[in-house]
Amino acid sequence: MSTSTARPASGRWAAGIAVLGLAVVALTGCGGEEPTASPSSSAPAAGPSTPVEPGPFGVTAVDYSLQLEGETLRAGSYEVEFSNDGSSLHNLVVARDGQPVAQTDGEVSPGSSDTFTVQLDPGRYVFFCSVANHRSMGMEVTVEVSA
Repeated sequence: MSTSTARPASGRWAAGIAVLGLAVVALTGCGGEEPTASPSSSAPAAGPSTPVEPGPFGVTAVDYSLQLEGETLRAGSYEVEFSNDGSSLHNLVVARDGQPVAQTDGEVSPGSSDTFTVQLDPGRYVFFCSVANHRSMGMEVTVEVSA
């Protein structure tokens, strides 16, 4: 029958445990306030309370998603710059009530862009990629346009 007894930790081993303990405390916090975003952190160009105004409007395709400068817009004319930062061919269609109202001039190659103008009246629009099954893979964003 063997019995074990606790041995004091060696100097390096004890130092390692102490460093690990400090790291855990630093990562979990020690009861202070929640961290806040620094003034330099990026925020969306417009949120639900701040509609995007007519003018230049960026839409970026990244793999199988679309990133828009905002999803709430004011009615008016927009110059949409569609950039393909993905690795596949993509396009962009803007539709209302299931009917296209504007779109890119064909498919856009990876690393390329296309610009088109669209007049948006108040209502709900869908921005999507119509290439193959890209829309069903997540390349669709609903946009609200207010007066």
